[in-house]
Amino acid sequence: MPGFIRAIVVATLFQVVVMTGLIIFMSNHADNVTQQYARITLESAKSYTDARILELSTKVASDRAADRAVFELYLDRAIDQKLSREGIRH
Repeated sequence: MPGFIRAIVVATLFQVVVMTGLIIFMSNHADNVTQQYARITLESAKSYTDARILELSTKVASDRAADRAVFELYLDRAIDQKLSREGIRH
């Protein structure tokens, strides 16, 4: 009987050691996977942000160019009106 009890105690201790090892392994694995997903998410966010900034800066540049063209047209018309009032042709 004492050999049987000793075998149960040894098997229980072995099981505790194996489970502790598995828990440590799974914890480390979960940390590694979490870090990988965080890195992938950060890279994705950076690339999206870069693309969005490029898109918005292009839009702002085209809007400025359009505004500048409208303003130049306005100035040309205003100058032409002023000159035509004074009787001077361009």
